[in-house]
Amino acid sequence: MEHDKDEKAVVLAWFGATYPKALTGITTMQREAEEAFPGTPVKVALTSNMIRRIWQERRRDEDYLAGHQDVPAAVLYAKGPLATIADLQDEGYKTIIVQPTFIYWGEEFADLASYIRGLGSIETVKPRNRPFKKLLLGRPLLGL
Repeated sequence: MEHDKDEKAVVLAWFGATYPKALTGITTMQREAEEAFPGTPVKVALTSNMIRRIWQERRRDEDYLAGHQDVPAAVLYAKGPLATIADLQDEGYKTIIVQPTFIYWGEEFADLASYIRGLGSIETVKPRNRPFKKLLLGRPLLGL
């Protein structure tokens, strides 16, 4: 589905967690962001490769899934920030806001900022073919 160039999407970039009880925080943040920005898709991206691998393994484990039906799909099927942004761009979103859920600036934020700078710097021969109108990165809770 192709969206109007001015439509926005939000990506909540979260380190991740492997304990199902710890997932309430991110699902609450996602729900509150959806309520604050009605009509704007809010996707979750896990920045930790290790955490994503654990969830990918659990997704294939029928016994785990049967015993943990409360694990939200937003976590069980979460992708990394690059894949999440690429999916939104493929859907036609040209303005994407990436909001980290990190408390402070650290390695995960530095890497995320590098990804966003790299993607945002893509130049094309024809400006209309650029993948993004705006690709923005919010600050961690305690700022920079």
